[in-house]
Amino acid sequence: MNKIYRTVYNTATGTWVVASEFAKGRTKSSKTAMALAVAAALALPGGVALAGTDKEEDAIEQETAVMNMAPKSTSTFASGSGSIGTMGGASIMADGDYAAGGGTINALASVGNNTAIGAGSVIGSDNRGISNAIAIGGATVNNSGVTGAAAGAIGIGAGARVGGNNSIVIGAGAANGNSNAVAIGANTVSGGGGGTVALGTGASTSASGAVAVGSNSLTSGRNSASVGVGTGTSRANAFSVGNDVSGTNPDGSARMLFSRQVVNVAAGTQANDAVNVSQLTPVVTALGGGASIDAVGTVTGPTYNLANGGTQTTVGGALTALDSAVSTKVDNTAVKVGGGTASTVSGNANNIAIGAGANSSASPVNSVSIALGASASSTNAGTVAVGTSSNAGGSGAVALGLRANASGAGAVALGVDSVANQDNTVSVGNATSQRRIVNLADGTADTDAVNVRQLNTVDGRVTAVNTRVDGIDTRVLNNTTDITNIRNEMDGGTVGLVQQNATTGNITVASGKGGKLVDFSGTDGVRKLTGIADGDVTTTSTDAVTGRQLNAVDGRVTAVNTRVDGIDTRVTINEGNITTLTTNVNNLDGRMTTAEGDITNIRNDMNSGTIGLVQQNATTSNITVASDKGGKLVDFSGTDGVRKLTGIADGDVTATSTDAVTGRQLNATNTNVTNLSTRVDGINTRVTNNETAITNIRNEMDSGTVGLVQQDATTGNITVASDRGGKLVDFSGTDGVRKLTGIADGDVTATSTDAVTGRQLNAVDGRVTAVNTRVDGIDTRVTNNETAITNIRNEMDSGTVGLVQQNATTGNITVASDTGGKLVDFSGTDGVRKLTGIADGDVTATSTDAVTGRQLNATNTAVEKNTADISTLNTSVTNIDGRVTKSEGDITTINTKLSGLEGGSVGLVQQDAASGALTVASGTGGTTVNFAGTGGARQLNGVANGTHDSDAVTLAQLKASGLVDKDGKELGALVYDDLSLKSATLGGTGGTYLNNVAPGLIGAGSMQAVNGGQLFAMQQKYDKQFSDMDDRVGKIESGGSANPGLPPGTGGGVGEGSGGPGSIVVGDGADASGKNSSAIGSGVVASGDNSTAIGQGAKASGENSVALGQGSVADRDNEVSIGAPGQERYLGNVKDGVRDTDAVNVRQLNNAIGGLQNQVDTNRRDAMGGTAAAMAVAGLPQSSLPGKTFMAVSGSTYGGEQGTALGVSYMSKDGRWIVKSAVNTSTRGEVGAVVGGGFYW
Repeated sequence: MNKIYRTVYNTATGTWVVASEFAKGRTKSSKTAMALAVAAALALPGGVALAGTDKEEDAIEQETAVMNMAPKSTSTFASGSGSIGTMGGASIMADGDYAAGGGTINALASVGNNTAIGAGSVIGSDNRGISNAIAIGGATVNNSGVTGAAAGAIGIGAGARVGGNNSIVIGAGAANGNSNAVAIGANTVSGGGGGTVALGTGASTSASGAVAVGSNSLTSGRNSASVGVGTGTSRANAFSVGNDVSGTNPDGSARMLFSRQVVNVAAGTQANDAVNVSQLTPVVTALGGGASIDAVGTVTGPTYNLANGGTQTTVGGALTALDSAVSTKVDNTAVKVGGGTASTVSGNANNIAIGAGANSSASPVNSVSIALGASASSTNAGTVAVGTSSNAGGSGAVALGLRANASGAGAVALGVDSVANQDNTVSVGNATSQRRIVNLADGTADTDAVNVRQLNTVDGRVTAVNTRVDGIDTRVLNNTTDITNIRNEMDGGTVGLVQQNATTGNITVASGKGGKLVDFSGTDGVRKLTGIADGDVTTTSTDAVTGRQLNAVDGRVTAVNTRVDGIDTRVTINEGNITTLTTNVNNLDGRMTTAEGDITNIRNDMNSGTIGLVQQNATTSNITVASDKGGKLVDFSGTDGVRKLTGIADGDVTATSTDAVTGRQLNATNTNVTNLSTRVDGINTRVTNNETAITNIRNEMDSGTVGLVQQDATTGNITVASDRGGKLVDFSGTDGVRKLTGIADGDVTATSTDAVTGRQLNAVDGRVTAVNTRVDGIDTRVTNNETAITNIRNEMDSGTVGLVQQNATTGNITVASDTGGKLVDFSGTDGVRKLTGIADGDVTATSTDAVTGRQLNATNTAVEKNTADISTLNTSVTNIDGRVTKSEGDITTINTKLSGLEGGSVGLVQQDAASGALTVASGTGGTTVNFAGTGGARQLNGVANGTHDSDAVTLAQLKASGLVDKDGKELGALVYDDLSLKSATLGGTGGTYLNNVAPGLIGAGSMQAVNGGQLFAMQQKYDKQFSDMDDRVGKIESGGSANPGLPPGTGGGVGEGSGGPGSIVVGDGADASGKNSSAIGSGVVASGDNSTAIGQGAKASGENSVALGQGSVADRDNEVSIGAPGQERYLGNVKDGVRDTDAVNVRQLNNAIGGLQNQVDTNRRDAMGGTAAAMAVAGLPQSSLPGKTFMAVSGSTYGGEQGTALGVSYMSKDGRWIVKSAVNTSTRGEVGAVVGGGFYW
């Protein structure tokens, strides 16, 4: 049978030809080693066609193939150009030209390598002009086409006609008259221009570039295609799977107008790809307004019902209507869409409201409020409300979700019905409906949320903390005790320079300090010292006297002066009586002094706690109860039963403590137990164990088997801290000291430490009463003293904090103004002190003011004068009678003379009747007027103050000048050298003593005079210090210790130590082996060069190191150590460092950390705000419609900060370019902008 096994490409002709299956070939662009030329397409039995070879290209060239085939011949061979072979009348000749052969097959060959096969096949009309053409089966290839040539054309089929270059026509009756055209199928026509294709019976084209595929398909439009039976199109650049061309088909049937579905279309991906229904459906439905595609492909358009634009059925109409509605309120301040309200109250607020009833308003400059959704409300600066009926009312608040409400400033409400009504909070629910926050990462920052895993970890640590709490030692109790003690001591006036004795109520000022002066003067000058009891007036008294006492003295002086005028012989009697009274008073005073001494001794012993069962150690101040007595029991019960024991300090709570515990401690324990029970709620067996342990502790405490106060179960004896150390049991409280009752009589011996009872003290009181009986002669002063002491004790029981106070308004100072007391003692270790800076006190019968030395000096002067006057009077009274008798005669004479003097017209003293002026001896000579009489000088009263140089001066003028006292006595006042008051010269031969000089202030800026006593004391102190220093220097120089109680150091004191030169060693076992090192203290080692170690056992081995304090270790170079590992110390009272190398204190560190934390928090919030703003920009959608501008808004929240963004984008009309811009802001106040563009290809 006929079969084509292989085709190869002929490079000479540029066509594919048939070859042997064994022939080697190559592609159109490649060459082979050998090509077999095939001259015949049909292989008949026994027929073989041979061809010559192309010497250069090894391909089929223009050689002549001759095939001679005789009937029934199995092999016909012809070779060479122009050879002719025959076979049953058939002949084929090839030498570039073809000629008709015999037989039933006729072929006409023409010039140009053309091939005609089959009866009736024709190539050209002149055998020339057409090249490389093929005509098979009665086909015609000629140059009748549009191109005027048919080179390279192929025609196959009866009646097939090819008239164009490189065209192909296959099929009976098929025709083509255009170049590069294809017509395949019976009666197909590929016409109308070049490049057309008609495939299928009756298919036809009538325009250039047209394609018709399918029976009776017809394409008349340029560059159009019709695919499918009966399809057709007359439009240019169209693709048809149906028919829009009427008329008649080539077979005579009428053409039907129809359309077809294009099925199994993949989704388009490029801009010019076809889209399928699945792609189109979401586009249509996205239009909204009811737009859809039904099952048969019908597209229903949208219907938009616009509140401000009516009903619109097209997107363009809706956008136009919206544009008209929106354009009036889309600017740089506000946007409102869909009936929303976007108001701007003031400033440049960028408000946006989208949705029916939506409302946004903000007034601050550059603030933004956004409301998205029906009835959404965003009414404050920087607020965002997204969702129907959502509300963001607080400043910077964000509400996301249906009915979400964020009313707090900076609050965020996330989710349906969520409520955030507190500032700076994030809520995912409300009071009645909460939500879980899931998929939460572990928090890392201080303000991050933690998840359950982290909480479980913390719970484990809390459990560990609870365990540690169980083992908290007595440090907290000690701190509480110390604080309580300090408060009690301040409340009771037992600390400070001014203190109040808790027993007597007496107030002391610096009793344990040295000094000779108490100065009350202030910025307003000296002050009155009021509220003072009358001081004792004795030769040894150092009490301050009151104005009342001084007034009494002054009154008595006045009375004496009055009585002197009438003194008669009673003076002599009085002198005798006075002598007797003086003797009696001295005797009484001695007895009273003895009694007062006994009382004072008893009081001092009681106050100092040196007698009785309850005593106080003078050194430690610890109180002991019957410490030198035996016994195992302290019983406080009485006739009414047991008593509370109050005023007890918190006892040590340790395994070995025997201290009594207080109600506060037990309450703290109960509170801790309650707190621990609450904290470990839910823990199973541990709770049971704790409850059991607590019950056991409570039972043991109830039975008195644990705690500081315990009771022996057998004997019933109670012990207080029996197995603990300590020297003090303090029962005082906020109301002062307390009674200790139910106590057995304590042993009263020299070594007894037992507490004494009231009964025992009463016995002592009895003895005191006996002493009182022995001093029966003591007058009411003792009673007054006892009453005063009792009053002082009662009034001082209520002493408050600060006994000396100063009124902030008046500046007045009060001493224990709100407590009782009758005594202020200013004496100290150096004895009594002067009380200076005191203003003159009022001197009246009721005055309680302190009087000054100035006032008392005036009184003393008057008393001295009165004493002198009385002495003079004693002598003068003896002659009174004689002088009186003489005086009576003289008086008679004087009366006679006075009769003539009454008118003032005679005598030395006369008065002008008209002017009333008096003259003295105006008519006689003389240079003096003497008013002295037999009684001495007289006072001249009623004298006006002198105003002229020759006028008499009054006493008032002299007192004003300071030359006389108030009684007119000359003071011998010191006068200044001149009126500049810069110097005053003392008189007297050889200088003048300045006596009775009070000790002046010795200090910086002091201008007070110092007395000899001060200089002597200073000299004595200097001599002692110099002597002591000289002794110590001598001992140090000799290598000894400055303190004879300490052994010498190994380094020989000052000088070379045991190691390097220049070292200093002080202390037993001290060693300063480093060069220029110092070791001070027992066992101290300073082995590093230039090192210093101070304190027992301190070690400084590092070079230039310093170890301060017992046991301190400095083992690194240039190190200062105040402790050792495990024995660290606080470095207290450190002033704020100012230089780079200064130490800082905790306050500075806390301030620095606080400032850093604030800065970190600010940076974190700025970063959160920036992130929120970036998220808002990222959330902006962009335009997706060609030729359209798109505006978008978005809101975001991140890390507690909120961001908003507003963007505008535009897509070019050809859909290839997109440009957009956006602005954003956040609750941190920063504003950003961005511009970008993109291109599709």
